[in-house]
Amino acid sequence: VVFQFVMSMLLFIGALVVYQQLRYIQDRDLGFDQDQVVTVSTRSLGTQYNAFKAALLESPTVVGTSTGAPLGFEYATYTMDLDRENPGRLRLSGLSIDSDYLDVMRPRLLAGRWFSEDRPTDQTDAIVLTESTVRALKLEGDPVGQVARLAYHGTPTIIGVVADIHHASLHEGVQPIAFFPDTRDPDADGISSVLVRLQAGQIAAGLSHLESVWNRFVPERPLDYKFVSDRIAQQYQAEQRLAKVFGLFAGLALLIACLGIFGLAAFLTRQRTKEIGIRKVLGASMPELVVMLVREYAALVLLGFVVAVPLVVWGSQQWLQRFAYHTDLTPVVFVLALGLVGSLALGAVVSQAWRSARINPSDAIRYE
Repeated sequence: VVFQFVMSMLLFIGALVVYQQLRYIQDRDLGFDQDQVVTVSTRSLGTQYNAFKAALLESPTVVGTSTGAPLGFEYATYTMDLDRENPGRLRLSGLSIDSDYLDVMRPRLLAGRWFSEDRPTDQTDAIVLTESTVRALKLEGDPVGQVARLAYHGTPTIIGVVADIHHASLHEGVQPIAFFPDTRDPDADGISSVLVRLQAGQIAAGLSHLESVWNRFVPERPLDYKFVSDRIAQQYQAEQRLAKVFGLFAGLALLIACLGIFGLAAFLTRQRTKEIGIRKVLGASMPELVVMLVREYAALVLLGFVVAVPLVVWGSQQWLQRFAYHTDLTPVVFVLALGLVGSLALGAVVSQAWRSARINPSDAIRYE
């Protein structure tokens, strides 16, 4: 019985830890706004992007569009090295974006400004960096206005700094990122995908408008879109499956443990039927008899909890180390597990103890 409760505690607390980490992932600030943004495959749009964009913006359900890559799951990035004048060979992720990107993906601008179509030099001699990139380049003082020496991009001027961005899953740490202006002409060169931010609270209407505009431009192909938030969540499918498996087996293990302790209680209380009858004759009350019978089984549950805690702490810490950013183990998880498992187990025992305590003393004393 103790072993059954150890397994129940291990699985139940393990499930709570996994759920807690998933909630932590969902609530963590990634450095940009992932909600209400969809990626649309535009390979079949050809050279109609500007007209497509203008048609989308005719509806207030669409906030903006951008030809830049989405953030959060390392989509469409390339790496670059520091040039030879800088010590080390730090690798950075580069993202080519347009001037509308700030309004669509909404990275937090901390200093300076974003790219502007009204400034021609931004297209050839400007760069926006994240905080971690500024630290990696070892720039002193205010980075805005300084030159960033990067391989493949010469010496662009830093015009802005944005907050650090989680451009990969939380299994990995924050990556240094550099934003460059996308100098392509969408109508001349074509694009493979576009970002569309929909108005909050009008998602259904926005998607309906998006589909109608798409059918106007490309009637022969269905609209292919995905929410950025869904694509980010897909990175944690293994953890979601693990949470379901832990929850299922925790429930089964707890059911078996409760059946085991119920059977044990039924057997042992029947062995003590005469004792119960004599105690009742001598004045023992019903609550006193129930407490006497339950006390021994409560010790079994507590023993299972004591054995399970160090094992689950070690296992949870090992699993959480897979994430560069993770939640902490809190006493609430263990108290909740002990409260729920203990309540179910003792509830099974109390029902049997109460039944035995209600036996007529004369019948109990004659029991063989």
